[in-house]
Amino acid sequence: MLATLHPGLEATLFRLNDPDLALAYPEIESIGWKRSLMGATVDISNESLFGEKDIHLTACEVDKIVIAAQTGGSVGITVRVKASPDADDVGRIYELQQQDVLLTITPSRGGPAPVVNADQHSGRLPLDGTK
Repeated sequence: MLATLHPGLEATLFRLNDPDLALAYPEIESIGWKRSLMGATVDISNESLFGEKDIHLTACEVDKIVIAAQTGGSVGITVRVKASPDADDVGRIYELQQQDVLLTITPSRGGPAPVVNADQHSGRLPLDGTK
């Protein structure tokens, strides 16, 4: 996930030459990411779906991304997903409130995710800032 947001993000958050992958900046609790993933596909899985198919959402906007790095190379990621689920999926999503779920976020078109600066929803910018 970190490489999807920016190829240098992992090297910024962790001391990669440390075998324990210590945090580069332990004073920072979390980082808010100001760009959105546009047109993503989001699959929601949870054990309480009782063998039902995962919830599959298309043409989603994933924003309000917050990254919390942890010693050892793990990261906690919190996101908001804007989607238009059908009536059945709305009920299934409602039942998953306050539960841990597995989100699989797939950027659009299988390549690097098109993004938009959260402050300017008028244009798309590549993740590395080039035009």
